[in-house]
Amino acid sequence: MGELAFHVMTVRQLEAPLNETMTEALKDQTIPEAIEIIKQVILEAYKRPAMVTDEFREMEVARFRNDVELDCFNNLSE
Repeated sequence: MGELAFHVMTVRQLEAPLNETMTEALKDQTIPEAIEIIKQVILEAYKRPAMVTDEFREMEVARFRNDVELDCFNNLSE
């Protein structure tokens, strides 16, 4: 999930269009549960702003990855 979050937020920070990101991420997926999780991660990433500088983009990518991983670990412990 961390790798997914990293890649999704990286393209988000490059201002890739949402529909292109969604299409590319889901093109080879066949498992309904995986499709829903990927959609959720992408939609959460696109709720966050694209940053102006490389430094802030890198910080936002790391922050988003950590947030997604934290959610995963919290859900495992419930």
